[in-house]
Amino acid sequence: MKGQRTLLFSLLLCLIGFCVIMSAVVLAQEKGEQAAPAKTGGAQPKISFERADLTYDLGTIPQMGQGEISIKFKNVGQADLKIHEIKSSCGCTVALATKDLIPPGQEGEIKATLRVGKSKNSMKKAVYVETNDPDNKKVTLFLVANVKIDFTLEPSFVSFGRVSKEELGQEQIIKVIGDDSLNYKLTGVESDNPALEARILPPERDGEGQRVALKLNQKVSTGILKGMIKIKSNHPNYATILVSVHGIILGHIQVDPERLYFSIKPGQDNEVKIVTVTNTERKDYKILAMKIEADPIHKSSAQRHALITYLEAKPDDLIMKEIEPDSSGNKRISFTLNRKLNPGERLQGKVVLTTDDKTQEQVTIVFHAFAQLARNQEKTQQKSETRTK
Repeated sequence: MKGQRTLLFSLLLCLIGFCVIMSAVVLAQEKGEQAAPAKTGGAQPKISFERADLTYDLGTIPQMGQGEISIKFKNVGQADLKIHEIKSSCGCTVALATKDLIPPGQEGEIKATLRVGKSKNSMKKAVYVETNDPDNKKVTLFLVANVKIDFTLEPSFVSFGRVSKEELGQEQIIKVIGDDSLNYKLTGVESDNPALEARILPPERDGEGQRVALKLNQKVSTGILKGMIKIKSNHPNYATILVSVHGIILGHIQVDPERLYFSIKPGQDNEVKIVTVTNTERKDYKILAMKIEADPIHKSSAQRHALITYLEAKPDDLIMKEIEPDSSGNKRISFTLNRKLNPGERLQGKVVLTTDDKTQEQVTIVFHAFAQLARNQEKTQQKSETRTK
């Protein structure tokens, strides 16, 4: 009996020892697997560009002109190189690969176009190349160029900023600059806004070009100012130059914010926007009416954004109601979008508040609403914009 107990005890010890040894073996295997480097999976593609700094100089480009360049690259790897997508940092740059699949040892080519527009002096824009190269999934190339200015206006955009009616006498000056600024003349100037006056002035000093003076008159309304100045010249390449003019005309009745933006996403409820109306003179007044009016999109914007449909504002586009004043007693108005927009549709208009204040009977609030495009439509839109700019 004693011998049987001794045998069973020995077997139990052997079993425990076996379990301990197996556990140690498994643990060692797990540690070895964790320490082992990941396998690369065989042959891989590898993209290589002829310039190590990835910067390509297009030289000197005349203003409003464009430069073109061919960028060569090679697949120095052991598997097919795939070009997934090429994007640019600006709509002024277009870049396309001549082929999307490059076998090992073969070369590919990217044709890039840089439009300088009204830029001055120098430009530097980025082009992003996305590939299946595991070490260079996204390569950034740079296009640089000097811009030759022949005949242009500076500034090309004028902002009066925030001005009160007492400050309307201030002038904004535009100058003619460029290599041809003394060889050609301005012949006329027109304004599409009766509150915005423009006139041609002689050069300020010898060796400089003519000038254009802009001034606001008493016809200007409070709220957001928008205008376009058409300047004509006898230069063969710049017969007409457009200058956009913006500003905010302050009255004693002011709104915050002055612009409303409604961004519509699929499945999202309509946003409610709150506008606070303040009377800096602290006088009592009433809001008698709130009316929606059209605020047309400039033709150039409509042409540039091909996939966006611009809609004209209608009287019932917004639900508008005066709500409880804020803690300081300022009036508040809530705005809710009341118009269904399909993806890619953009609505722009303005709300005109009519008050019983005889010195400021109207206050304007501009509103925008845009129904966002699907992701694939956004990519198509971006490509379309690069072709039209």
